[in-house]
Amino acid sequence: MTVIAFDLYGTLLSTESIAEELAKIVGDEHSTTLAALWRRYQLEYTWRSNSMAGDYQPFETLTRASLLHAAAELSLALTPSETDHLLEAYHALPVYPDVPAAFEAIRTFQTTTTTPTTTPTQTNSPHPHPLTTYLFTNSSRHTLTTTLRTSPSLARYTTAFHDVISVEDVRVYKPAGRAYAYLLERAGHPEGGEGEGEVWLVSSNAF
Repeated sequence: MTVIAFDLYGTLLSTESIAEELAKIVGDEHSTTLAALWRRYQLEYTWRSNSMAGDYQPFETLTRASLLHAAAELSLALTPSETDHLLEAYHALPVYPDVPAAFEAIRTFQTTTTTPTTTPTQTNSPHPHPLTTYLFTNSSRHTLTTTLRTSPSLARYTTAFHDVISVEDVRVYKPAGRAYAYLLERAGHPEGGEGEGEVWLVSSNAF
């Protein structure tokens, strides 16, 4: 059985689109640059967290810190209420234009393909279908729950996922090897085990 895991931010959800909300606060002349810097520092903060053993910080903490870092670099001052508003908006990012067609195709395949008959040794398999999809994200479970509820364009596809997998469970961020090993474990194909090659990760990131 094939497993496809989807990264969330920057792959399904458009992180660039936050520029629209930023423009309402800092103006059009700064919004695009601030959006790009925010995303850059969000990733960098997760990498720093990985490099400092035992210093795992929740994703929402790093997302707030990276926003304030990016704003300070551009000499922009955000009030606490503006910061809170932007973080709430970040939870409701829209999907990229090509996402709906992709998930409609997956949904069609899943509803028209017959699941093979299982043997007694397969009855505990985590895969209910020949093609099983997961969300695999750096996001904390709290943030993920909020995003799945408040992002209108993503919420309609939540039933397409067999499960959601957060690296918060292992307290390390991608691209640490332990994060990917956890994905394989949760998908029913432990690292080095049979079927490991049947797990695919879809991500816009290079890692």
